[in-house]
Amino acid sequence: MLPADWPVLIVDLKDCFFTIPLHPDDRPKFAFMVPTINNAEPAQRYQWRILPQGMRNSPMLCQWYVARALSGVRKRFPDAHVYHYMDDILVATPTQEELLRLQPQLLNALHSHGLQVAPEKVQQQPPWKYLGVKILERTIRHQEVQFVQSVKTLNDAQKLVGVITWLRPYLGLTTAQLSPLFELLKGDTDLKSPCELTPEARKVLEEVQQAVSACQVYRIEPSIDVTVFITTPDLHPTGVNPRGLKALELWQTDVTQVAEFGRLKYVHVTVDTFSSVMWASAHTGEKAHDVIAHWRQAFAVLGIPSAVKTDNGPAYASQQVQQFLQSWGVSHNFGIPHSPMGQAIVERNHGTLKHVLQKQKRGMQGETPHSRLAKALYTINHLTVPQNSNNPVILNHHLSLQASDGEQQPRAKVRVRNLVTKQWEGPYDLIAMGRGYACVSTDTGTRWDTLATFKVCPS
Repeated sequence: MLPADWPVLIVDLKDCFFTIPLHPDDRPKFAFMVPTINNAEPAQRYQWRILPQGMRNSPMLCQWYVARALSGVRKRFPDAHVYHYMDDILVATPTQEELLRLQPQLLNALHSHGLQVAPEKVQQQPPWKYLGVKILERTIRHQEVQFVQSVKTLNDAQKLVGVITWLRPYLGLTTAQLSPLFELLKGDTDLKSPCELTPEARKVLEEVQQAVSACQVYRIEPSIDVTVFITTPDLHPTGVNPRGLKALELWQTDVTQVAEFGRLKYVHVTVDTFSSVMWASAHTGEKAHDVIAHWRQAFAVLGIPSAVKTDNGPAYASQQVQQFLQSWGVSHNFGIPHSPMGQAIVERNHGTLKHVLQKQKRGMQGETPHSRLAKALYTINHLTVPQNSNNPVILNHHLSLQASDGEQQPRAKVRVRNLVTKQWEGPYDLIAMGRGYACVSTDTGTRWDTLATFKVCPS
């Protein structure tokens, strides 16, 4: 998000990892041994005095240390854009004068933290090169990429595909479009084995080269206002996870992991969104046959639901699972991709189940995962009394099934605030209410919302 025409300064740190000192109290934690030849004498013990490169957390520590060095500059120049990734720092300011005032303070801040700047890599004039892109006054595009023109061996093909894979997120090319190139990597694994570009691969390579030459983005123009058009008036800044209005109306199912269960660490969990009754079973995986085995047990204990809501995982989206649910007459709903909020009810129950398992761990030493789950489920379903109820969740579950055939009870009347028009609508029948949410019956169907948008009508 670089504004157009802002001057840019790019600084590269020299040997960044080796200029970050370790605290003397922490150096013993970074000790290592160097054995002698034929164990002729005791091995020599050494300690790292600076941040080692091979440690898994070294990049994170480097990021933190450089950010700490830049924090003062960011506070003194709030209008400047200061970006950094590892040892590469980019600074942009509205005017050249401000950049000239910032530059010495930036260098002093880095030097005060022991970080060394490579003078030969300081860039002050366009084009600026930063993290594989070339920045001009108004546009940003990729640096020149050299493609392997002559592919004769598998090693040549790997180099070509490697470069294209690195560019792929910027070019917007799909796996299907690049599949002819990926096909070159199949077969003999010897790096010197003969390999040639197929006609399909040559065509894809031409498309990639055209995409690279045409791919560029424009730096933002701060003086131009951005107009946002909202075409979905039914969407609001607040929302409620819909629940079932009676038992067996809507389930949520997901998988969590309990590492201490060993091979059976994949625990499949199902929750009835109305009664909060839970069923869980331990399996060796999270594939389609594991999901089906879990649901068979849940059907036998809780009954057959009208609908089940899951995430978009491959097991739940498989044809085998779809056929199983269709055979039982159960509809299948998916949540929003990559959004755990759609499965918030069952996600919260993961924590409840693990908390109960942990509390019962001492008294269940030596028991199998199935036995431990059975006791935990008994505690949750039979010994837990939810808010606004005098009965355990399992009793509420079965009482709801009995009440569904009984006489309809009168319902309270409420009004609902329309967040778009700011007007109160209704009155509507109140169907269900819980902690922070409620459900009403409107002219267009049931509506779930937060309690802040409801008010009870006078009797």
